[in-house]
Amino acid sequence: MRFNEIQRSISGINPTTLADRLKKLEKEQIVIRKEETLDKISVVYELTKKGRGILPIINEIAKFAEKYYKSELKSG
Repeated sequence: MRFNEIQRSISGINPTTLADRLKKLEKEQIVIRKEETLDKISVVYELTKKGRGILPIINEIAKFAEKYYKSELKSG
């Protein structure tokens, strides 16, 4: 995903905060950063094998949050 796509998908995240988090995820080898050059340079982030490995855990946490914190998620 491109940086702007990620930012749009996370409600209310500051671009500086997102960039910092992506750098940390890259350092931990959860995501990889790729530069693509079509008409202009754009940066794309992809999950690594390690990153894809934690998706089931993240999905379960999301299900838990939806079940037990539904009202807080909607108001937040």
